[in-house]
Amino acid sequence: MKHLFYFLLFLAIGSSAFSQERYLPENTYINYPFMTISFKNNEIKLWEAGTVDPVDYSPRTPTRNLNGIYYLEDIDGVDYINIHWENNQKEKFLILYNNDLCYLYKTDGYVYFRGFQIRGGAPGELTSPVSNRSTASSHLIEGNVVYSIDKLNERIGECWVEGVAGHGIKETLYINEWFGIDLNSIHISTGFVSFHRPHLFRQNSRPKKIELSVVNKFSIILDLDDTPNFHTINLPVGVGRNDILVLKILEVYEGTRYEDTCINMILVDISKY
Repeated sequence: MKHLFYFLLFLAIGSSAFSQERYLPENTYINYPFMTISFKNNEIKLWEAGTVDPVDYSPRTPTRNLNGIYYLEDIDGVDYINIHWENNQKEKFLILYNNDLCYLYKTDGYVYFRGFQIRGGAPGELTSPVSNRSTASSHLIEGNVVYSIDKLNERIGECWVEGVAGHGIKETLYINEWFGIDLNSIHISTGFVSFHRPHLFRQNSRPKKIELSVVNKFSIILDLDDTPNFHTINLPVGVGRNDILVLKILEVYEGTRYEDTCINMILVDISKY
């Protein structure tokens, strides 16, 4: 019956949707501790707890388990995931992902599903947006809208934009964290990412080559793919409480309409990947 169900769903969505065979990494991501989503080829599985005990997190009401199939849709360089669940419910999300992370958005604003790869624990607890102690060499102001470093959070539809003439080459972010434990990795999502306005990704510029450095510790140059999906970067050595991680733009993918160079999100991580 399971194979028949998937076959019928396949016909319902349309076989042409799978012609590109673009699949997510075969992985299970946890939105700790109440939800997991697993992908394998074009199949998706959802596990979600009901209400839970606030002390030991044991379920108070039954859990929800759903199977379905999905296909990825590229709109102006931004990925959307279209899901057809076995209960005939259909959902569409903007998705940002790599092997380590999976974020789903139903609209602009806050993340709906904030998932991290299960590694025998929940490393997602150790990841956060850059702190308000961080600064930038410039930012764009358009009317009442300020594209400051404060926009490098987990929301979409807003971002940091450099504020100088041209493409922002050599513009710099200074990431200053408060952790007592060393910062080991960062995750970057580049471009202007919006659920309702995906065209803004291509129309604005995106970092192509960056330099990451800490004074007296290291300096590395990295090439970034032209995608808003997460780039996970393992740092050569841990970045301590009193260090400042410097991110400098060296080269960009030029926007089709605007010179402004945008970064959607930066997450700092004390996990080791």
